[in-house]
Amino acid sequence: MDRRGPRSGQLSPEEFTRQRAGTVPLGRMERPEDVANVIGFLVSSKSGYMTGQALSVDGGLVMH
Repeated sequence: MDRRGPRSGQLSPEEFTRQRAGTVPLGRMERPEDVANVIGFLVSSKSGYMTGQALSVDGGLVMH
C-alpha cells in the first residue's frame, strides 16, 4: 500500500475499520480475546456435551 495516503476511491485503514464496525450488531470489531475465549470454552470440560457445532465468532454479523 502506498504509505503517502489512500489512493483516490480507497479508504484509509482507520476509516475502513470505523465503517466495518458500524455494520456489526455488537458495534465493535472483534478482538483476539473474543476468539480466545471461545477456544478456551471448547477445550474445557464445559463443552464436553457439545457435538458437531459450527460456531461464528462475529459479533452477530451472520445470524442464522
